[in-house]
Amino acid sequence: MKILMIDVYGTGVDFCVRSQAAGHDVKHYLSPGKRPNIGMGLTNRVKDWRQWMRWADLIMCTASAKYGWEMEDYYAKGYPIFGANKAAAAWELDRCVGQQVLEDHGIKVLPYTRFSSYDDAIAHIKSSNGEFACKPIGDADRALSYVGKGPDDLVAMMKRAQKVYGSAKQDFILQDKMKGVEFACGAWFGPHGFSSVTEENFEHKKLFAHDIGMNTGEMGTAMKYVDHSTLGDMVLRPLEQALKAIKFCGNIDVSVMIDEKGVPWPLEFTMRCGWPAFYLNQHLHKGDPATWIYDLVHGKDSLRVSYDHCIGVCIVGPSFPHCHIPHEEVDGIPLFGIDHKNWKNVHLVEVMAKEHEVFENGKWEARDLFCTAGEWPLVVVGTGASVSDAKDDAYRVVKQLEIPNSPAYRHDIGDRCEGHIKDLKAMGFAKEWSF
Repeated sequence: MKILMIDVYGTGVDFCVRSQAAGHDVKHYLSPGKRPNIGMGLTNRVKDWRQWMRWADLIMCTASAKYGWEMEDYYAKGYPIFGANKAAAAWELDRCVGQQVLEDHGIKVLPYTRFSSYDDAIAHIKSSNGEFACKPIGDADRALSYVGKGPDDLVAMMKRAQKVYGSAKQDFILQDKMKGVEFACGAWFGPHGFSSVTEENFEHKKLFAHDIGMNTGEMGTAMKYVDHSTLGDMVLRPLEQALKAIKFCGNIDVSVMIDEKGVPWPLEFTMRCGWPAFYLNQHLHKGDPATWIYDLVHGKDSLRVSYDHCIGVCIVGPSFPHCHIPHEEVDGIPLFGIDHKNWKNVHLVEVMAKEHEVFENGKWEARDLFCTAGEWPLVVVGTGASVSDAKDDAYRVVKQLEIPNSPAYRHDIGDRCEGHIKDLKAMGFAKEWSF
């Protein structure tokens, strides 16, 4: 199969490498502005995705925003694209659109108000003295993403943003804050409708263990495929006809907060593969890494999965998550410890191949090694019959790696699932999970 990877986030290397190993011909386009050496020596990099659209049997896109306007014409012409078109991307990127879609299909949402002015938002907070989550509209700077502990810290954050940026760069919403258990479900969708399995997951977004520190894209995930998802029945299945109407093909995920009465309150859509979630997905998929996607695009559900619990641990280095230092300072650091025994557990992110000297059997030899090509080189994945077993499997491999640049990772991915699974089961959710 001929596959074109349009890699907006710089997260497509692992899929490219594994698809190449399965015998597919893969072209890898890396969006400008990403670390320039991602995939070098590992993937067949191309300079312009447009030149390869007619060539490809399957077109993968890692994002739901960039190139959206240009790609809309290709969607309309029926190109075999796996990823959100313009209409689907709006569900994720314009939170008001997403919330309205949910309401239109009988799914309760938390009250929210849209703003384009810091002053108006500050006045709203002060008049209500409520607790809110502030969330940006669009795919621009995420500095406005903040969950207030109370009205005063949220006002302080607004004033700081006003001082730094002047006027708001983009619209944002203030959504009523809800306490409960955060949980999510996702599914693959094609012209035939939903695939037969649903994926449930717990995200770990804070930088440090025990959910301390700044928000990152994500530091780790606990995931499981299930045949029946109560949450999916409530927040995914009602959307099937709407997804068919907009001709969506890809992954849809809805994160929710489930309150003490067992009511799920949707927070947001993800209308693309999640990162690092897709590395866990790949680890759980059986057979060829790409053929099931080709089949999905053409209306066939051929996906076969493991039902094991799965844990993914992000391995990062300086200066994650800000990623502001020159690429020369983060590129080319060897990733020792990856071998044929643990390769299936190690998923490549910002990685390149580069020659380094190694000392083995009493002599020095030059050898091509996996090396860093950015601040987020790897996701290590483990599986097992329970969350605890999957965690043990993942961290067993983490300990086998040696990266000589002070790598960092959370050592507690999956731990908080113990209480969450117990609470969710009591409310009729997470029925196929065990800790």
